[in-house]
Amino acid sequence: MREASQVRTTEAEKPRALDPVAAGASGFRLKACLELMGLRPSVIRGNGSEIIALSKASVGVTKVMEAAKTLAQSSGAIVIVSGAVDIITDGHQVVGAQAAASALSIFGIAGEMGMDMANGPASLYIFCIRQ
Repeated sequence: MREASQVRTTEAEKPRALDPVAAGASGFRLKACLELMGLRPSVIRGNGSEIIALSKASVGVTKVMEAAKTLAQSSGAIVIVSGAVDIITDGHQVVGAQAAASALSIFGIAGEMGMDMANGPASLYIFCIRQ
């Protein structure tokens, strides 16, 4: 996993993102996420408990916003914390965004409409092309 990330992103000069799924759930997951953080991701995106887990492992912070800012400062990454209000920080500036929830609602409605229009595999795609 590390080698693939290093080769694909370093040679292609592409940014990398880390989504530390359940980082605090076990020592194994936390260790794996911390190793991946060593690859210097450009963006770290997680829920509050995942960001706190990574930050506590580094510096001992327990509040979500402070954990996100500290993690951003220590890693050099943009940190995004998903929640009722998404938090986005570079460690200095903090932005809260509720638009993501609205966007997800719209995608959900679009998906339901698509299910109603679809008549089998690829039929919605064909319908959209013809429109």
